[in-house]
Amino acid sequence: MMETTVAAKQSAPNNLTVALLTGMLVVHNAQRMSVVPIFDALRERYAIDYAGVGTLFAAYVLGYAIFQTMIGLFGVHFEPRRLLLTGLVLSALWSALFTFVGDFHLALILRLLLGATSPLRYTPAMTLGILLFDRAQRGRVLGTIQVGADVGMGSLFSSAVQVGAA
Repeated sequence: MMETTVAAKQSAPNNLTVALLTGMLVVHNAQRMSVVPIFDALRERYAIDYAGVGTLFAAYVLGYAIFQTMIGLFGVHFEPRRLLLTGLVLSALWSALFTFVGDFHLALILRLLLGATSPLRYTPAMTLGILLFDRAQRGRVLGTIQVGADVGMGSLFSSAVQVGAA
């Protein structure tokens, strides 16, 4: 009886919760690849070559790689909603600053910070998908949430192809 009550409470979140978590992963992966469609604009803005733009991309991946392990290991000790909110706020801040910065080295630091805060969105989103739904729904929920990551990546690749073709 107690197990049924707990399962009923866990399944209280609805499809809106799944949609929001999925949307966050769209943003998560879109930010990862955000420099790809604007290679030429970044080259002009910072007076760099393609290697410099690749370095901006690599800075994000480096920040992500370093902090994913730490956040994965230590994130279980914190409430996932707080981590998610912290990741969203910091990512918005770093993205806004990246938009206005004119110095390449500062842009590089901001891309590294964007990568470092990215696990604060991905890991808690997946954790919430596990914690908020009962076992019978978890596979569907996690699969749907993961589609967000795929959509985010796919939308940026299609943008890059369109920009390259123009």
